[in-house]
Amino acid sequence: MKNSRVIKVVYYYYLNILLIITGIGTIISLYISEFQDLPPCDLCWYQRVFFYPIFFITLFALIRKDQKAYYYLLPLAVTGLPISIYHHLLKVTTLFPKETFFCGELGSCSEIDWELIQGSGITLPLLAGLGFLSVILVSVLANYQSRRSK
Repeated sequence: MKNSRVIKVVYYYYLNILLIITGIGTIISLYISEFQDLPPCDLCWYQRVFFYPIFFITLFALIRKDQKAYYYLLPLAVTGLPISIYHHLLKVTTLFPKETFFCGELGSCSEIDWELIQGSGITLPLLAGLGFLSVILVSVLANYQSRRSK
């Protein structure tokens, strides 16, 4: 019973929830690259290509009261999530070679250059992955509730 109420609340406010999540993620990534002078690497740009549109699509869907926006948001998040997982694993593990063709001239894709807490392993790609995962989970719950209420 309780889970059903939570799913209904998520469904009715999912665009607001996603706007907050993606807005915070967008602001943080821009702040770190523009004001902390940490240039985004190529993999960071690929993640931004999929993350930033989620914010704007969510904003427009909220303005237009489009409760079916998850159809547009899910493909972006599902595509961005594996990029952020790969990028995070590239930084914190030895599963992949450190020299990869994704690492261009901008920033280092394979070195830990920023952590939320020093030594924690919480990198920007991990935070982006959590953002993508949040979009996926909230969108799936909204889609589920939409289908149940028919």
